[in-house]
Amino acid sequence: MCADASGRSPDRELDEVLALAPAVAIDGPKGIGKTDTARRRADEVWYLDDPAQREIARADFQFTGAPAGCLLLDESQRLPQIWDSVRRAVDAGVPAGRFLLTGSATPQSGSGTHSGAGRILSLRMRPMALHERGRTEPTVLLSDLLAGTAGHIHDTSPFTLVDYTQAIVESGFPAIMQAPERLRRSISWPLRPLRLGCWGLMRPRCGMDVGHTWSGRCSSRLWRSGCGYWRRRLRRA
Repeated sequence: MCADASGRSPDRELDEVLALAPAVAIDGPKGIGKTDTARRRADEVWYLDDPAQREIARADFQFTGAPAGCLLLDESQRLPQIWDSVRRAVDAGVPAGRFLLTGSATPQSGSGTHSGAGRILSLRMRPMALHERGRTEPTVLLSDLLAGTAGHIHDTSPFTLVDYTQAIVESGFPAIMQAPERLRRSISWPLRPLRLGCWGLMRPRCGMDVGHTWSGRCSSRLWRSGCGYWRRRLRRA
């Protein structure tokens, strides 16, 4: 069972920074939940992947047609000039929480469009961690460690190497995780070479296929392959 995506760690961070920053850009891979996270906080949404709405935005770079409150510019990379408009609005003194931008990329420096540095705060979303999926309960917080208030750290984890390996294969993408098991296998199978490739796993090594049940032997091979992959990467760095 997947945890409610509204309880994710980036949600708490976003609520904190929206109270302080005029513009926040949420970036991350497609399907990670950027739009849903931002939409829950927006008063108005401009979907810039919609050609009709993109043309409306192109004709209104001053946002005169946008109501007061938080304006979400979804898929903002589809209209890079919108970043310049947001930057100018921030320089003009718009209130905190005025703009939310989502997208899978930000404008590259040298492209003629301002990256938003110094005006647009960046928040990175990543696949859901185990505690965000509702599979574990955090016992140690990084903030407590940094503040020196964590106290004596002692605990055990019921997760085995097989459990961790299965969690990697399942992905942390909300839409995939919330799908029925059979549909999830069909959706996520094309993504597995991308995820498992970074671990150096080749299918013939453990005979993995759709519906494959992970064994301890297969998990150990996955772990050893991943360690070897990163050792080779570090040598080339």
